[in-house]
Amino acid sequence: MKPLPRIPMIGLVAAPIAVITAGLPAAANTPGVGWPARLAHATSAAASVDGGQCAPAWRAVPVPDPELSNVLYGVSAVSGMDVWAVGAQTKDGATFTTLVDHFDGTGWRVVPSPNAASDQNVLFGVAALAADDVWAVGRIGGVGAERAQPLIEHYDGTSWQIVTAPRLPGDTYLSAVLGFAANDVWAAGFTSAPGSARRALVLHWNGSAWNVAGLPPDPGVNNYLFALGASGPRDLWTVGTNFHGAGEPTTIHWDGHGWTRVPATTSIPGAAFYSVTVPAHGDAWAGGTGGIYQNDTAIMAHWDGAAWSFARFPQLGTGFGGEGQGPVNQVDALAGSSPGDVWATGQYMTWRPHPGPLTEFMAHWDGTSWQAWPGQANRLSHQVIALANGPMWSVGEQDSRSGFHSAIDRICPVDVNEQQFTPEHSTLALGETAAWKIVSAAAPVSIRDTTWMIRSGFTDAGGSFTYQFNASGRYRIRACEGGGMSTSCAAAPATIAVSPQVRSAGPAQASVRWALAAAAPRFVFDVQIRRPGTTQFVPWKTGTRLAAAAFTPDSGAGTYAFRARVGRVDGAGQTSYSPPATIHFN
Repeated sequence: MKPLPRIPMIGLVAAPIAVITAGLPAAANTPGVGWPARLAHATSAAASVDGGQCAPAWRAVPVPDPELSNVLYGVSAVSGMDVWAVGAQTKDGATFTTLVDHFDGTGWRVVPSPNAASDQNVLFGVAALAADDVWAVGRIGGVGAERAQPLIEHYDGTSWQIVTAPRLPGDTYLSAVLGFAANDVWAAGFTSAPGSARRALVLHWNGSAWNVAGLPPDPGVNNYLFALGASGPRDLWTVGTNFHGAGEPTTIHWDGHGWTRVPATTSIPGAAFYSVTVPAHGDAWAGGTGGIYQNDTAIMAHWDGAAWSFARFPQLGTGFGGEGQGPVNQVDALAGSSPGDVWATGQYMTWRPHPGPLTEFMAHWDGTSWQAWPGQANRLSHQVIALANGPMWSVGEQDSRSGFHSAIDRICPVDVNEQQFTPEHSTLALGETAAWKIVSAAAPVSIRDTTWMIRSGFTDAGGSFTYQFNASGRYRIRACEGGGMSTSCAAAPATIAVSPQVRSAGPAQASVRWALAAAAPRFVFDVQIRRPGTTQFVPWKTGTRLAAAAFTPDSGAGTYAFRARVGRVDGAGQTSYSPPATIHFN
């Protein structure tokens, strides 16, 4: 049996234990746990950073990097204009101080936060209940018997202040926090007296003090709680792992009166849940990892109101290295705004044909199945939240050549109200995955385009759909309502434009890519060029199934522009031409 559930990390605080929290569906709450590991130099950023325009695909958002290395573990929101993220920062790799960032609708800025210890202060979770009522939890002190103690902080609309936490003997970590009212806030983690096994820990704030909550007896030797999620004050889950036998996931439920341990049985050894979300009463998801060390399987379980069952989940990491090293697949964070719209983030690593790097992934549940796709390499998402009919946020860390940086990503799905899209027109990069959310509909809705490549199937209000744009073009997309013979489609289509990629391949050559792969059967690409000194586009590659080609300038120096479209061979449907991509030759 492996010594402890763990999460491979690349940032300033490495964790043998992952802690992610997903909270209420309207503003899911918090995460993270760990202790100092390696450190690298990172460049500084401005104290306030513009939030930028939100797109219907996951994109990085500029974020302040106040110290040499920074990482964010938790995120929570009062609204789309009031978002908090917490973590840790360090100047030297030995002394860690709390890090709190705030988004006011226009940009992120660092907010001063107190520290209780001289060596290590780390915030792992945050719960934003109101503009003047925000909680953050973590730990102070280093690793070792009687050294780590809980850290609890509160924001009253003006400043952050430390709040007295119950002092327990030995190490104590608070990894997640979630709240419903000013007198009803929960925190989860674990504690251990000197020389004793670790015990699951839950604290409750009653409006005046934090108190230890009574939990069912712990099974096994060591027990950990990593995350909290709820649909309301009478439907609260906390999840983690315990070392009973080969190790098994822990799920404990609060019904408003008491805590009940609920089995979530799997044959995968060493399984642990690192995240949980509860999109509706009686509907919950828990995710994590399991398996032999360095041969990990991402696990995902669903609660249907009666029992936990394990769902099929994509495994992006594959292959085996030497000395028993296998792929890393792990779910780190979950958030859902409805039963038909749930997001997950995690990490994977592939060993063949060559090892690594550790890469984040994004995954989505549309009410029928889980789909997953790669994010950025050397980037980890520690927490994700979903605002009802609003944006999703992800926070974590990015490892670059200049060091470790705080990382924030955001997505704003296209809202579908009846047969109207908001926004009507979007622009994506080749390979990006877009999301749609059915906000309101009198009848089931299907999202489709003129080529019939995009077909969501019919879904009700609260449902969702994602599609990866693997070919350039201007896609005309309609919402069709009804189903069967009575289906009616919106007259005016929305559009999503995807341009080719044009890159220099030397002083007198370029690489032009209009698709990620060769055309599917019954589809072809048309590519046009506009040469220097001309105003018209003319054919360059017509009816091709190739995805890319090299280009050598054939009209001297100047700016060349390329645009592309994809269509059916039989002419039954095609996109419009994409916006152009350009390259200049001297």
